[in-house]
Amino acid sequence: TTSASSPFDISKFWLRVPGVGTEAMVEKLEAMKAALRRRFTRKRRLKALRIHIGDAKIGVGVYNTIQEATKGGTVPLEADTLEPLQVESAYVCQDTGSVLTEIKSVFYEYAGSK
Repeated sequence: TTSASSPFDISKFWLRVPGVGTEAMVEKLEAMKAALRRRFTRKRRLKALRIHIGDAKIGVGVYNTIQEATKGGTVPLEADTLEPLQVESAYVCQDTGSVLTEIKSVFYEYAGSK
């Protein structure tokens, strides 16, 4: 039991859990923590440097360890359904206001060519 004046002693709690206090278990936990950390950090090489010193050749990889997080672009949404809007273009007739499906091109001859 603990009182408000004394803090919780975590070592007493872990002593009752079988196998946690052993050194093999600590090593296994450390290996799992390292594997998790390795999985979360993606390693993508930014640049490869080749250094020639006499007859020796040394290759060095440059990695980005800290990347600033940026916000993505905005996506316009429809007000009622909150689905992304699709951009569509159409030609509209000035006289009738209907959508033109076929666009008629008008050519004028100038100096003997269209």
